[in-house]
Amino acid sequence: MQPKVSVVVPVYNVERYIHQCIDSIINQTLRDIEIILVDDGSPDGCGAICDAYARQDARIRVIHKANGGLASARQAGLECVTGEYYIACDSDDWVDLDMYETLYNRAVEKDADMVVCGYVANYPDGREVINSVYNFTTKERYIKDVLTRRADQSSCVRLIKSEVFKKYGVDYQVGVNLGEDALLLCKLLRHPLKLSFVDSTPYHYRRDMASGSYTNNISLSSIEQLKFVEQWKWENYCGREYDKSRIESTVNLCFAAMRANGMTKEYYKSFVSQLSIYKMVRYGVLSAKSLFIILSKVCGFRVARLIFDKLYPLLYK
Repeated sequence: MQPKVSVVVPVYNVERYIHQCIDSIINQTLRDIEIILVDDGSPDGCGAICDAYARQDARIRVIHKANGGLASARQAGLECVTGEYYIACDSDDWVDLDMYETLYNRAVEKDADMVVCGYVANYPDGREVINSVYNFTTKERYIKDVLTRRADQSSCVRLIKSEVFKKYGVDYQVGVNLGEDALLLCKLLRHPLKLSFVDSTPYHYRRDMASGSYTNNISLSSIEQLKFVEQWKWENYCGREYDKSRIESTVNLCFAAMRANGMTKEYYKSFVSQLSIYKMVRYGVLSAKSLFIILSKVCGFRVARLIFDKLYPLLYK
C-alpha cells in the first residue's frame, strides 16, 4: 500500500540533534508515512543511530552513501520515495507531531500539488521567532517573492505531490548545496501546479550558528553555488515582469558574498559588476542590503566589509 507521505531526512554530523528530529517524525499523528534517512557519509555516529531506528520501526529506510552534500543526499532520498507526497526535514530540526497530517489533509481537501506552511526559528538561548506562512495572492506574485526570498523557499515546509517531479523532470541540482531549495522551487513554479497554504508554523528550524550541519557555513564554494542559482534565475525568469525581482535577487547574492570567508576585493567585483546604482534606484531596490552594495561600489570592498563586520551581528540575529 502506498504511504501517504514520504519524509526524506539528509543526515550529516548531527549526532547530538538527530534523536529529537527522528522522534518527532516517527511519532506523527499521521501514521501512514515512510521515513527515508540518508546518511551522507556522516563522520560521527549518525549512521549507526539511523540503523538502530530502522530496526525499531518498519517505516524507516536508511540509505548509506559517500558524502556528496545536501542536494546529493536529498536527491538520493527523492529517487527512493514511494509516498503520494514528498517532504524534506533537516536532521538538526524537528516538527510538531501533527505537521504531516495537517499538510496532507489540506492537500487532499484542495487537490493541491503543493501545500506550504510556516516555521519557528528556535535559538540556543530559548528565543522563538515565528515565520508565518506566506500570504498567497497570485502565482505570479508568489514567484516574484520566491525569487527575492520574501517567501520562504525551504523544502522542509512544503508538501509536494511526488508524481510532479517525474512529470516535469524536476530534481535537485547535485553539487548545489546552498540555495538548493530555492532552485528546486523555482524549477517547480515554472509548471502549472495547484498551490495551497496552511496558516500554521509546525516546523522548528534550529538556529545554532555553531552547528556543524549543512546550513551554517558560507564559504567561497557556497557562494559559487549561489551564483549558479542566480544565473539560472536570470536565464529562466527573463520576462520584463521579473526585472525588479532579478535585481533584488542579485542584491541578496552580493550581500551573501560580502559575508563569505576569504572573499577578496577582486573576486567580489564579479558579483557586483552587473548591478548599477542607477538600476537599484530606478527599480526602488533600496534596503539595508542594497546600501551595503552601494557602499562597496562607492567606497570600495574593504571599507564596506569593515562596516559590515561591525554591523552584521546586529542585523543577523
